[in-house]
Amino acid sequence: MFLTINLGITLLLSFLEFLSGDGFFALIDILYGLALLIPGLAITTRLLRHLLTTSEAS
Repeated sequence: MFLTINLGITLLLSFLEFLSGDGFFALIDILYGLALLIPGLAITTRLLRHLLTTSEAS
């Protein structure tokens, strides 16, 4: 669900950039991607750490 919504938002921003051509929506798209990068890395790190600790305990 998370991936689908973010893909839709990114495609919408790219389409609006294509229509406008002034660079505003490209900037918004870049800022949106950066805003999602940090939480995405945090979740990935947490899940990997959980996988590693549960495999060591077994």
